[in-house]
Amino acid sequence: FYKMIDGCNLDACIICQNNVIIATLPGIEPITRFDKNEFLLVDNLLFSFGKRKYIAEVGRDGKLKYDKDMFLSHIGEIKDIKLSTGPNKKKIITIIPENGENIIVVANKSNSIIEYHDKNIVKANNYFFARSYNLTILDTPNIKEIGDNFLSDNRAIKNINLPKVEHIGTNFLYYNNLVKSIDFPNLKTISSKFMNTNSVMERLYLPNVTRIGSDFMLFSSLKYVNLPKLTNVGENFLRCNSDILELILPSLKYAGRHFIEQTDEYSDILLKLHKVDKIKFKSHSDLTRIRKILLNRYKPKRMLDEFELTN
Repeated sequence: FYKMIDGCNLDACIICQNNVIIATLPGIEPITRFDKNEFLLVDNLLFSFGKRKYIAEVGRDGKLKYDKDMFLSHIGEIKDIKLSTGPNKKKIITIIPENGENIIVVANKSNSIIEYHDKNIVKANNYFFARSYNLTILDTPNIKEIGDNFLSDNRAIKNINLPKVEHIGTNFLYYNNLVKSIDFPNLKTISSKFMNTNSVMERLYLPNVTRIGSDFMLFSSLKYVNLPKLTNVGENFLRCNSDILELILPSLKYAGRHFIEQTDEYSDILLKLHKVDKIKFKSHSDLTRIRKILLNRYKPKRMLDEFELTN
């Protein structure tokens, strides 16, 4: 009998608390055990603190990935890995790289990662801690670029501050429903499916975002949205949001299909678009609906004909 680590049922294997990987698909070893004197398996990361110091990632196919192929490839050459025990049987893993400051990983008594502290990382690769279901503290103040599926299976983190991040990829915090606020003062571009399962955040202010992809915060509960430099948004922007009260987009130039669709019929939106010279909509229905909102609820100072449809 082996007890699975929370959130670590991968496509081809199950990762268990006692350094065991059990295959669920043919093609890999049915059961793989790692010596507890030299290895520690936490979530889908394998730490070797024996004679050879390294980190490996258990891929979705159940096979180990090393160096540039894993999501922690930015660490580079490792001088040492030390393991110690903290309060409540926490496991504290200290990674000492050849270059840069020490990196700290903390796991609970069930071998699930709950903290990550890393001042060296500038770019987060795809699937960065995507299988760390219970991660609650992320201390990465120097990240500037984030790939796809960042913390995409995480359901535990409540606060996330990324003061230097400029770009965020697809599926950012995809399944998280606890984050109530974010602080990304330098963020400029966002890909698709940004936090689109979050239903607890009420206010969103991203002062420097200029471009957003499709499916931005679908089915959210946002009430106040202020994106002062946003010029382009993709399809399904804030679609099916039943609570929004104020949407401030003074620089918007282009909106994809289904822009705030199924939103105005549920709440009294105030659309502050009065500083915009011209907005291009992808859909006739969106164009008609926005004109109706402006006429009935805002009474803009300029002619509605300045809104037009894209080719």
